[in-house]
Parts: sequence; structure tokens; C-alpha cells
Amino acid sequence: MTTASNISLSGLIGITPTGQIVYCSKELLKVFHTPHHALNTVDVFFKNHPFLLELSQSLDENTNTPIELAIGELTFLVEVRKDSDLIKSATWILFFTDITNIVKREKKLLHEKQLLLDSNVELERFSYVASHDLNEPLRIVSNFANLLREEYASKLDEEADTYINFIIDGSNKVQYLVNDLLTYNRACRAEIKPEWIQGEDIILLQAYYLKSIIEEKKAAITIQSDAKIYADSDLLGQVFYQLIKNAIQYNHHETPLVNIAFKERNQDFIISVSDNGIGIAEAHHGEIFKILKRINTRPDLSGSGIGLAVCKKLIKLHGGTIWLDSNENNGTIFYFTISKNILP
Repeated sequence: MTTASNISLSGLIGITPTGQIVYCSKELLKVFHTPHHALNTVDVFFKNHPFLLELSQSLDENTNTPIELAIGELTFLVEVRKDSDLIKSATWILFFTDITNIVKREKKLLHEKQLLLDSNVELERFSYVASHDLNEPLRIVSNFANLLREEYASKLDEEADTYINFIIDGSNKVQYLVNDLLTYNRACRAEIKPEWIQGEDIILLQAYYLKSIIEEKKAAITIQSDAKIYADSDLLGQVFYQLIKNAIQYNHHETPLVNIAFKERNQDFIISVSDNGIGIAEAHHGEIFKILKRINTRPDLSGSGIGLAVCKKLIKLHGGTIWLDSNENNGTIFYFTISKNILP
């Protein structure tokens, strides 16, 4: 949009109560290709210059709403004012402001924005197709490697068994990464369908999905305070699933503890998920939400570096942000907000 701070006055036209043009700036005479002595009444002038018909309507309606007017390759912002003091004998003043460069910049920005949107759509489509098409050959490699191990276990030496295990382990890791890429792609294309839901209900459902790891690690999940929130239960469920899973997985205590709390504010809800896990060094706080960015590379700690990037995407859809408070070996608290004014 054009703003007053970005424009400069280009010229004036003064008009009498009877419709006689008594003044026209030199700059505008050049634009209209009209010598001063040839200026006529407003009706004749507008008839000779059809692009000024909108201004004629403004005069008739006695309005001072600015009009954006294209004249050849130039664009002007024209304001009609009733002012009898500025130009002698004139009652109406037309203020012409050249905004050509501003309009060109706006069009360029809109064009670049559209190119970026188109590029993002293509990238999302590519990542989906690439990830989806990779699954089948990975499955074949894994299946045949497993068949080799089962059928020829007694016929192969220890070194061959090791190679087969490398193949199976590698294909499983790549398949895990491909599935996470598909999850991220779906998060990029997700459409939000918010409704008022009880926060505790979402958490209990995700705890059911995580039953296996909860029982294996003997984890304990507590809900310190509950609230009814306006959110998409499926998308927000993915956020809780990832944060709870991480809290249990990256934890070396005999009993991993996960505590979840809701707090209502004026414009949003703030939700915290805290744990007693291995923590995250402060130097890495700005990196963990980037896609494919793994902080812990130890072999006993699996992960693709996509989960928290998905969380950030889904929370952004809810009009919120996510951040953390953590130090290495001292547990982690993830905070995120959910807006009360989400538009579906």
C-alpha cells in the first residue's frame, strides 16, 4: 500500500464553482500534453482525457477519498479537496501525487511473493513425492536383507552376518527418516480445524499411543493444571506426542517424569511440557527447531531431527510460538502458546 511518507506532490489543478479550470501545474500540463491556453471547462477536459472520469464523479459526489489513477506509464494518487484559499478563483483543488515508483515496487514485491509461494508449493510437492517413492525400494531392500539373514544364517560367516545387519539397520534408519519427512510435509500442508477441547483429553490419547515406551521406561506423566482450549485436536495431539516422546526417550533416570501445565491468558493459552531428562545446552537452543538438525548424535539416542520442526510448524498454525528453558543434564521445559483467535 502507498503511504504519505513515501510520496511527493507532483501538481495541482484549480477549478472554479462553474467548472472552469483556472490553474494547472506545469508538470501536469506535460503529463496531459496540453498547453495552458488550451485548458477548458472540466467537462471538456475530462472528455478529452477519459481516464479522468473517476475524478468527475468525485467532484459530483463532493468526496475527498483519494483515487489511484493510471495515466500512460505513470500512476498518480489524486485527492479532491474543497479549498477556496489555495488558488485564486478556484473552489476545487485536485492534488496529483506521482506514486509510479511505489506502485512498481509493490507489483515487484507481489510478483516475488507469488514466485516464493509457487516455489514452496513445488518444494513441498517434491518432498512428498520423493519421500513417498523412496519407501517402496527401502522396503524391498529391508525385506530381502531379512530373508538373507533368515535363510542363510547357518551358511554365512560372522562377517557376512555383520554386513547384513548393517544393510538392515541402514535401510531402517533411512525409512524412519523418510517417514519423518512425510510427516513434516503433511505439517506444511495441514489445514487447521479448531474447536473447543479439553487439554487433558488430548494428552491422555497421546499417552495411549505412547503406551509401549511409557511402560518400557517406567515413565510417569502428570497434568498439573488443565484447561479448555481452542485448537485442532489432531494437530495439537502431534505436538504433545512428540514432546512427551522426546521427554521420555532423552532421559536416563529410572523413572522419567513428564509434567504438563496449561495457563489461560487474555489472548492465548500458554502450555508447558517439562521433564527431568538429559537437557539441552543453551548454545543449541536456537538450532533445535530447524529441520534435520540433530543435537544429540550418540548412537544410543535415535532421532531424525524433524520432530521439533514439525511441532514449530503446527504451533505456528495455531497462531503461537514455541521456546524452551533448559541446561545440559538439568531437564527441559518446552513452552508454547495457542491463540484464542485462530481462523480456520
